[in-house]
Amino acid sequence: MRILSIDVSDEEIKNMVIEWNELLAVEKYEEALSMFSSDNLEAEWTPDLLEQAVYGYGVIGYTREEIKEMFGPEEYKITSIFDNKEKDKIINSIEVSRDLNFKDENVIGMVHYDCIPLNGELSDLTARFHIKKIDEKNITLKFLDLHVM
Repeated sequence: MRILSIDVSDEEIKNMVIEWNELLAVEKYEEALSMFSSDNLEAEWTPDLLEQAVYGYGVIGYTREEIKEMFGPEEYKITSIFDNKEKDKIINSIEVSRDLNFKDENVIGMVHYDCIPLNGELSDLTARFHIKKIDEKNITLKFLDLHVM
């Protein structure tokens, strides 16, 4: 799990999300998932489930074959931000918000990553993360989910 100083810049947080995207672009689901803690309230996040959320365009709990039957033959894959012609738009879609009020006092902010590139195109697949205090000097990100906005 990646740990950052509590006074880390928003840019450094964005860079971690970009690194996470790039791991998913090369299908390193386990490494991407291990970067952050995960919120397991709605689903127990595993590398396989994360992969399902990608190829299922945010839908989990189905095989590739079931997804193709329900939504058609296209299979989705996260692609590199750096190879995308709209790289700046994608990077700018990573929104870091701090000082929000949460029930959990250790959650001090949120990251929304819209426009995740799928098959080389911008999509409406969104990743959400909490910015979570580990202690008075350190934070990490907590992966919440991948969903369609």
